[in-house]
Amino acid sequence: MYNSYGVRTFRFTYPDGWFFTVATDPFCIEVQTKPATAKDLGKMRARIQRDIFQSAAEVGITPYANVGGGHIHMGINSGFEGNPTLFRNFVADYANHSEFNFGVMDNDHDNGPVIQELNSKQRRQFKQLLADFDAGYIPTIAEFAERMEYEVYYKTNRFWAPAYKYHALNVHRAFSEDFRPSERTVEMRAHRAQQSAQEFVDLAKMYQARLDFLERQENKVIPFQDVVPIARQSIINAYATYLQECGLDYEKYRPYLDEALQSYDQTRSKPTKLKSVCNALLLSA
Repeated sequence: MYNSYGVRTFRFTYPDGWFFTVATDPFCIEVQTKPATAKDLGKMRARIQRDIFQSAAEVGITPYANVGGGHIHMGINSGFEGNPTLFRNFVADYANHSEFNFGVMDNDHDNGPVIQELNSKQRRQFKQLLADFDAGYIPTIAEFAERMEYEVYYKTNRFWAPAYKYHALNVHRAFSEDFRPSERTVEMRAHRAQQSAQEFVDLAKMYQARLDFLERQENKVIPFQDVVPIARQSIINAYATYLQECGLDYEKYRPYLDEALQSYDQTRSKPTKLKSVCNALLLSA
């Protein structure tokens, strides 16, 4: 079996049907797993730690935060269950939490820039895309994703190709006919490589909790906030608010901040009664 770069891949399949694949990306060794729910990944945490992270470490291979990335795919059918409004709100909500790529989950502004880092025309096009959906002009997830790719993601911060791929949220597989409906996903790219199976599982549970939170918003429309946090404590507070809204414990997820933010946060008390992101110190992009 070979990947899209023409490189041979190796698949390890278990008696219960779960598998993982090992291949080489141009800059790293890449491991991909069989699609699974956050709950199922939790059950397989020990297996993933032993057979992927530990076995790699035994031959001198460990995750490196500054090369590659721990990109996470979410199934369109399984995650959004045919609900275009939920998908639209997830995209807007993910864009609003630009802190993910400003030291929380990553700090890679070439491989996965957030919407706020794009040029003014691209940001206007994104706002128009949301407005067109809200006006009823975009009836499906596939149409929303396709328009986002062609109208917003026509350019990225580097001269890398394909341009649509190198963004914090890659939507290509959400509509491309190159993939079967069961293979269609949205890819969260603003993630450094996970350091353990526990981190991988925790992030999967975080995204599931965020979807649950957005579903509880019922018919609420999530507006796009064309701003980014500038102060380190603002970044931390935005992240903690995100987790709080998901019903998750900030202290459990705090270790996934980058080292600079963790060191800064140690000088302050645990965030409590956090204000909304809108009220944090923000700077217009």
